Amino acid sequence: MTDRAYETTTAFHELIDLIREADQQFLTGPRAVADEVSVVEGYRWLTEVLSVALDCYLWADTARPTIVPIVGPTRKFGGDNADAFYDFAPLDPRRTYRLRGTRGDAVYLSITVYGGPTDGRWSNRIVGTLNDRHMAFAPDGSFEVLLGAEERPGNFLRLDPDTVCLVTRDYVVDPTRARKATWHIEAQVTYGWAAADAAYAMGAFDLADGEALVIEGTSPPCAFWNMCLWNPFLQTYDYRYERVTINGGQVRHEADGSWRIVVAARDPGVQNWVSTAGHRRGRIWFRWFLPEAQPARPTTRVVPLSQLVH
Repeated sequence: MTDRAYETTTAFHELIDLIREADQQFLTGPRAVADEVSVVEGYRWLTEVLSVALDCYLWADTARPTIVPIVGPTRKFGGDNADAFYDFAPLDPRRTYRLRGTRGDAVYLSITVYGGPTDGRWSNRIVGTLNDRHMAFAPDGSFEVLLGAEERPGNFLRLDPDTVCLVTRDYVVDPTRARKATWHIEAQVTYGWAAADAAYAMGAFDLADGEALVIEGTSPPCAFWNMCLWNPFLQTYDYRYERVTINGGQVRHEADGSWRIVVAARDPGVQNWVSTAGHRRGRIWFRWFLPEAQPARPTTRVVPLSQLVH
């Protein structure tokens, strides 16, 4: 046995104690059930509520949120029904989120943002709701919704200071055959004094002698975009003497509109070379201002510099 006390151990034991006594809600007192079938259903209800709680409050991460189902055939929770799918995501009102998905066969689709306590108790108010009657969809049924404190054009939901989560509702007429709506949520990267109307991507490089990093991607229409190389202190290398940054007006594009940027210690004789300025390791930072769509994540690969030298 250890003499050390851990807060996590205390919390886990409290959870076990809570579960151990939870069946008293339907075994004794004024809410006691009267038959064995109801007792079995009571125990099933406890396991399903616990499952939802673990996903929504233990594994939830507002910085890296995921959409999790809270109602379904094995999650009969909160007054479920056979015609609907409900999903949940945690939110931090200080962040901005992008919610994307496809409508499927929903005859009613909505996103509701809730505010209230942050300790897992029921939310006590609705911050905002957006349903399919007021949403813009692409011809293929896909959609995108921005959530944040500052108003944005298009599909948008405001986040108030007490915002804690969102719940989606997807109702279909034929639940056995219908295509369920799909959902994906991501927190927009916003550090320090980052602009609210910009998108960002960050990476790093670690190159041996004779190696080059090839970065390939596309950029949506935007006011401006660039890529910078930084040292560990988030400082650009000395751009007075060599190109250590490149922007969308300088980059040479491929015939299909994509681009390829090569990061290397010396010029391999190809388009869009960016110098490491004598650094073996460093940071990579992309920014897009006023992008018309979420920029696709660039792809990277390390290759021998000799493969690129002409």
